[in-house]
Amino acid sequence: MRAAVIHGPGEVRVEDIPPPQPSAGDLLVQVRACGVDLPSNQGYLSEHYSGDYPVMSQGSFFGHEGCGTVLKGAEEFEPGDRIAYLGPGYAEQALVNPARAVGVPDSLPLMDAAMAEPLAVVVNTLDHTAIAPGEDIAILGAGFMGLLIMQGLRSQHAGRIIVTEPQPHRRQRALELGATACFNPRDTQTVPAIVQLTGGGVGNCIEASGNPAALAQAPSILRAEGTLIIHGYYRGGAEVDLGVWHAKELTVINSHPSSDTKYKRLMAQGLEMLADGIFDLQPLITHVIPLEEITRIPQMAATPDFIKAVVAL
Repeated sequence: MRAAVIHGPGEVRVEDIPPPQPSAGDLLVQVRACGVDLPSNQGYLSEHYSGDYPVMSQGSFFGHEGCGTVLKGAEEFEPGDRIAYLGPGYAEQALVNPARAVGVPDSLPLMDAAMAEPLAVVVNTLDHTAIAPGEDIAILGAGFMGLLIMQGLRSQHAGRIIVTEPQPHRRQRALELGATACFNPRDTQTVPAIVQLTGGGVGNCIEASGNPAALAQAPSILRAEGTLIIHGYYRGGAEVDLGVWHAKELTVINSHPSSDTKYKRLMAQGLEMLADGIFDLQPLITHVIPLEEITRIPQMAATPDFIKAVVAL
């Protein structure tokens, strides 16, 4: 079967390798699509990656937003079932833990189901975001995750949705999808403008960029006794001013599914919300590529219109 294999930092080749051999508890899946998670992929491709080489799709989390058709069943899944899963996806076949898999609603295209894993992370953040109808909220970052969060907040009848994002095309996309106002976080007038617009700051702020600078800016956007929901992931860590957090009496919530059981529930919930039209992937998936073009991902991610890519098999 064809699979992406990492032989060293930045050295990825699509090769013919033996298909995986399932054990009694494994699902064997014919992979149809896999979302591109840039932070995860960059972790494997980084010169600082500390694991062993080669890294193969069926034996790692290289490409972990997968979907496909079951070839060999296990637990509640039978051959022919359409599933989305958290597990390897840059290969024609994959071994999948059934505890990390969910069925795909009949109304959804299988390609869309590849977004089950990021949708689960988004739904988890929405669950942590307890806002009253009409209440203002800020989202820091208008990448794929931030824009999905924004779509979900519209269904919760949020008031003004204020977005900060350094890239102009993403600010424009956020406005097209319903943001009330968008600001460049690098502009020194952004924080005063948001504070003025909201009459003293927002009560809830979601940091969705994974940028330490955004995390540092968040307390200035929040009013006293506000809530900061940390959705972004800081691969290199981040420094924060705990004195400011303490003085403003902020509530700080870390948001990421913390177990397979939670992931499974949230993936199913995210796909149902997608089927119900709460999320719209069409304006967010900007690139669909075959497996053979996987080495183009860094170049695609650097283009002005990039938001999210999917590898189709």
